[in-house]
Amino acid sequence: MRLSARWPDDARGPVAMALRLLLVLALVVPIATLFGLVWRSTEDGTRFATLERHGVSYVGTLVSVELALAESQSAVLTGRPVSTEKLTRAIDAAEASDARYGDELRTHERWADVRAKIEALPSRNGDLAAASSAYAETADLLLALIEKVRSNSRLIRDPEADTYYLQDAAVQELPESIVSANRLVHLALLTAQHPDGADQNTGLADLMSLRAALDSNATDLADDVRQAVDTTGSRTLGGNLLSPLDRFRQAIDALMPPPTPMGERPSAAGSASIVQAGEEAHAAAGVLSNAMLAEIDSLLVVRLDALADRRNLAIGAMAIAVLLAVIPPVVTLVRDCRRPTGRCDPPRGAPSTSAHAEFVAAAALERSGAPR
Repeated sequence: MRLSARWPDDARGPVAMALRLLLVLALVVPIATLFGLVWRSTEDGTRFATLERHGVSYVGTLVSVELALAESQSAVLTGRPVSTEKLTRAIDAAEASDARYGDELRTHERWADVRAKIEALPSRNGDLAAASSAYAETADLLLALIEKVRSNSRLIRDPEADTYYLQDAAVQELPESIVSANRLVHLALLTAQHPDGADQNTGLADLMSLRAALDSNATDLADDVRQAVDTTGSRTLGGNLLSPLDRFRQAIDALMPPPTPMGERPSAAGSASIVQAGEEAHAAAGVLSNAMLAEIDSLLVVRLDALADRRNLAIGAMAIAVLLAVIPPVVTLVRDCRRPTGRCDPPRGAPSTSAHAEFVAAAALERSGAPR
């Protein structure tokens, strides 16, 4: 009888253990890779939405400055006392927003220019044309700052349809509408006070151009809001916005009466009516701005909550997968621990000394050809 030169059965233990470890790695590595991708995606989405919220907060304070400037300009051009309290509060709020978000939105320099321009504005009656020009330049700088905040906060690249349409309405169309409405009022006042007929005709032509621009802004704004309502999953967005939108649209319509015939100066009563309509347009714009920005922020909060849930789900799935992969080998090792001292026996696959000696002897006999 000849001994067969083969590894004892117990020698398969290390191989089995190695296979178990490879199986654990085969399960854990893909899961860990998938977890990393999900984690990175949720973190990117969280940073994106958080930056957008900062932009929304900053824009809200800038729109307040814009409305306060419009009120101050109306007072200057109509000869009323200029109250600086509202404008001061708005500037302080915008200053705080710039201090909080200016680094990440890169707005410090632009805001400093706007604030310096505001502080240099005339606060008393004088040359109305010069005052109107100074306020117009300040409004243009403020619009440029709002657009910079919109771009750097990535609101302009929001991936969700409802938020995208809403930010376009709140951060672009509405601020532009406020400026157009303000210029329409003040140009109407200057035209009514201008004695020269030729210049007045030019002013009336400019009024018609401003009416067209304002109507375009208001129409685009309304379209954006309706698109947001049609595409949103929010149950409150439509109800919270349609009423302020209707009020704003009515105020804009009241601000754009049929144009005065060329060569005919607006009456004093007509000028007073335009000023009153402008004030109502500003008030309606403030209400609509607050409502739209609040809805944008609410949508972003919902998105952040969903991302947090997704991140927590990924953590839970990763933990369960690791446990399922690690528990079987651990159970096997614990089962092999039979000694009272708690020390584990050698793995079942590890050959004993006697078994190894017998294997070597059998191999030698087989090479010599001698029978056992």
